[in-house]
Amino acid sequence: MDQLDVLPHEAGVGRDVTEYDCDMDGVGQAGTRTRIPTGQLTGMVHIERITDTKVIGRFALSGTAMVEREHRTWNGQGAGRVDIDREAGDKPLEVSGRFAAPNMRNMGYAISTLETAQAPSGGTALADALRLVSHRPARDEKNLPWEDPGIRLRFDRPLDPASVTPAVVHLETGLADGQGGAVMAPVHVRTRLANAETLAVTPQEPLRDGVRYRVTVRAGPGGIRGAAGEQLAVDQVWGFDTMVDLDDNEFMKAGLTRHLDWHEGVESDTIQVATNAPLVRDKPAAIRIYPKWRADPQIAPGWQVTAFEAHVRARPAFDPQAPLLVPERREVRLRRPDMFTEAERRKGESSVTLFGWVPDFEEIAALRAEIEPVRECEEAPRVFSGVEPLEWDPLDRDLSLGYVFAEVGPWADGVPPGRRQEGAQAAQSAESFIEQLFPVGEARIESGPPVRFSPDFAEDLAAAIREIALAESVASTIDDDVPEDWLDQLDAYTGDTMPLLRETKKSFANLGLADALYKRNDIRRTILSHVHDSLDAAGAYGDYDAVIVFMPYDWLQLLGVANWDIGPRFMWPEADQPITFTRPVIGMSLTGPRSGKPGIPSLGVITHEVGHLFGLEHRPAVTTAAERRRMCDALEGTRMNGIEGMRIAPDGDSGAVKSSEDGNAEMKGELLPLMFPCARAKPRLFITQDHYAKLLETLRPGAFQVPLPGTP
Repeated sequence: MDQLDVLPHEAGVGRDVTEYDCDMDGVGQAGTRTRIPTGQLTGMVHIERITDTKVIGRFALSGTAMVEREHRTWNGQGAGRVDIDREAGDKPLEVSGRFAAPNMRNMGYAISTLETAQAPSGGTALADALRLVSHRPARDEKNLPWEDPGIRLRFDRPLDPASVTPAVVHLETGLADGQGGAVMAPVHVRTRLANAETLAVTPQEPLRDGVRYRVTVRAGPGGIRGAAGEQLAVDQVWGFDTMVDLDDNEFMKAGLTRHLDWHEGVESDTIQVATNAPLVRDKPAAIRIYPKWRADPQIAPGWQVTAFEAHVRARPAFDPQAPLLVPERREVRLRRPDMFTEAERRKGESSVTLFGWVPDFEEIAALRAEIEPVRECEEAPRVFSGVEPLEWDPLDRDLSLGYVFAEVGPWADGVPPGRRQEGAQAAQSAESFIEQLFPVGEARIESGPPVRFSPDFAEDLAAAIREIALAESVASTIDDDVPEDWLDQLDAYTGDTMPLLRETKKSFANLGLADALYKRNDIRRTILSHVHDSLDAAGAYGDYDAVIVFMPYDWLQLLGVANWDIGPRFMWPEADQPITFTRPVIGMSLTGPRSGKPGIPSLGVITHEVGHLFGLEHRPAVTTAAERRRMCDALEGTRMNGIEGMRIAPDGDSGAVKSSEDGNAEMKGELLPLMFPCARAKPRLFITQDHYAKLLETLRPGAFQVPLPGTP
């Protein structure tokens, strides 16, 4: 014989679980659920009291009835799931308990099929006080629909219909009082019985989106009552949040950078390097998605939703069933744009970034960014979205460079192993940096054959230095600390360059020449001319887009040609003696551990010089060495304008924000253009948006048929 008792509230503690196929209350129960759709029972019904609205009594019935039973047990396969085993059939049944039925003589009321729940262990008798056994929304539930949050209150016994009035449930939120505080504002509601034990509460007007509300179920004589007059012992109070409406289009500015649309909604940027630049094929892209909503000035600060959880994804814009471009990010905490700190913006946390898409050319015309607020129980989820039209560029370009070592100066008898290793590391590091900053799919920098200068190089270099000295009329005004025959040594120069160059530089410096030695085009032209001839003789040009020639730092430094490089040019234009290269050439010094300078592998100088090859000029422009030094000192530690993008890792799975407004994710404070005229570490540099646009043009095949003019 089955025995059914009413399930006491305490027996359900710890047994409520969230289900995906939610029932009316948004919960499932582990235990046994029994339903009796039909049957005939006989026995005793004792009426204890009759009022104008209800009939109160107790009953004890038995007989045979159709019993449908569901056994619900925990499922270890995942959180919030239960296994359900069903059985049905005619069974002997005993039912006993108390009742408080409506008095049908004075009012009409239809009660639904009786449904009770049986705990795994026996129950207990009802307590005298009325109890609220469950409610929906749950305490602190998020992302409720603002049109109707679906407020349902289920009690432990039938309710007195006469007590079901709007006064028994208060729904309210906090309005701004103008002084940072809140003034509570009620919301008019309608109350009705959904069934004998369940009260439905419906707001009479849509709620505000993105607002916290408080529900109070009143206790005592003025509150809801059971059918036998039972009252709640204390007020029941909890709160919930309505969903933020990302379909709004109100103007907003707080927390948004200049490149974004200053309106509420969902916006995305698909970035390969520079923001708002056309996409190219086969290059990793990042999709930055911005949820944008503003503070409501009418709502008190403590009653506004400033964050919520959502699933974030991206797909082709015009096919709602199209596969996602990359895996979605689930249960991401989204925050209102004005709530982020400077450090969080710098690190890119003001958006949700999806990585992993490597697009084909014109793969899609537009992208749809979707934000689905997380609901504890929702069969038809709400999805907010924004469409981003995509622009494509047909450029399909890889870069191939070679690097060689010039056996000159201190390296005349061979390149030290440490410098060879430094050169290889510099080349490998530059490969990744070029891929991250240029609109290319791949950059390769390979080792080439040794480059030995011709025997005439030493004589030509000495002649160039002597010509400068004579032109400046310095031979007769030598400092006392300088050997008087230093200039005559040039006539007998045999290749031991370092002592000679030291005396030359010292003499010129002491004489205070208006134009320093390293600005002398004749010296640079001499070096470049021999670089050209040596590369050609060694067959080092190959099929490379350019060749990097590594040289000793101390040798170049004494020559004064440049501290870091001798400047890449297709042609060194002198009217009487032009030098046209078979391939562009980059002359680059290797510092070594005792130079006091950062190692070339850590700097952006190779990528900087490759930028020069394809038409990028210094930013800011400088014309003299003194101006260069002043500019480098003045802009140290600053963020220069014109930079907005992301440095994406070569594997496409991560990236660092680079933004003149938001900051540099890799380096607090400083963010400078790639073409900054002074050497800087890679994390401090990024390409400007206009320079990236220029590369999309100059990297096209045949774009640089005419050699660039050289400048000192």
